[in-house]
Amino acid sequence: MHHCYTFPCRVMFRGEASTLDYEFRAKNIRNKPQVNQVIPKKTLVKEFASEISRLKSDLIATRRRNGIYLTQETYNVEEQREGQDRNS
Repeated sequence: MHHCYTFPCRVMFRGEASTLDYEFRAKNIRNKPQVNQVIPKKTLVKEFASEISRLKSDLIATRRRNGIYLTQETYNVEEQREGQDRNS
């Protein structure tokens, strides 16, 4: 619940208009609660196994060189994510 207070004062007109605009936008917000999805254990295990595999590959790539290195696959995935973030 929101309360919006305004006063009949010519000096404060911009502030009052801003307050009324905010209240109008705030009262039109509609939340859509959703029930948490139940993810099967098999799916979680599969996702975790692929993540572990990726991390192991990155670790091997790092150990073979002096510094921080990524496998080509991980590098490509990160490049795609950065491109999506820049376009958003």
